[in-house]
Order: sequence, then C-alpha cells, then structure tokens
Amino acid sequence: MKRIIVGILALSLLLGCISEEKEEVKYTINITGLAQGELNLSDLKTMPSEEFNAILVKSTGTTIENSWKGVLLGEVLQKYDVTPDYVTFVAIDGYMSTMELSDLGNAYLCYEMDGKDISQEDGGPIRLVIIDQPGK
Repeated sequence: MKRIIVGILALSLLLGCISEEKEEVKYTINITGLAQGELNLSDLKTMPSEEFNAILVKSTGTTIENSWKGVLLGEVLQKYDVTPDYVTFVAIDGYMSTMELSDLGNAYLCYEMDGKDISQEDGGPIRLVIIDQPGK
C-alpha cells in the first residue's frame, strides 16, 4: 500500500524558524513517505494557483462560504512525482487525518481567504480546503 504524509497547518504545517530581523514566523510543509521534501509559503505561491468559492461545514453544523486561493494538492504531489493511495495530513497540534487520494481531487493548499492572507485564527497561513467534503 502506497502512502505519503503531507504536513500542513490547520491540517498541518510545522513551525520552521523565526527570523531575527523581522521576527516573522516561517512555516514549512514537510513531505515524507514515498517522497521527501519541504515547501514553504513562498514556494507554494510560485506554483500554479486557482481561486474558487467553497462552502465549509463547521463541526457545529454551521456553514461558511468564503473565496479561496491556493494550489491543487495534485500539483504538489506531481512536483514530487508520487501517486500515493493515501495521504496523511498532520496538524501542528498533532491532529491526523488519512484520506484516500481518490477523495482528494478537489483538495487545495490555500494561502488566501477572501482576498487576504489566512490568519492563524482562521487556520493559516496555509489551510487545507477540500471542496464538497464537509468540515474539510
């Protein structure tokens, strides 16, 4: 069984380093499993991106609609030339979710919500958004 683990904040991102000059926190997406690598927010922003609207369902059942900008997860996997059967997302708080790749055709690693950078309070700076899957 093929596996790949992608680390992403909100559903992942691990704290990288802190720049002394700007005191800016930098985040890294760690890729392990069938491929090894790291992507930071700047790397992600250089990849082909899409803008779209999505309605997300919160755990309380409340729905929210936002516009998003991000990179299709498939583009990231293609960059590392892997086609796993499953992808495991690990959040900075330790939350894990494993999903079949066949369910991730509409999964995006988003860095903008409603035209602005995604705040940490909203699950940023990078957030996994899966269109047509409640709570994702």
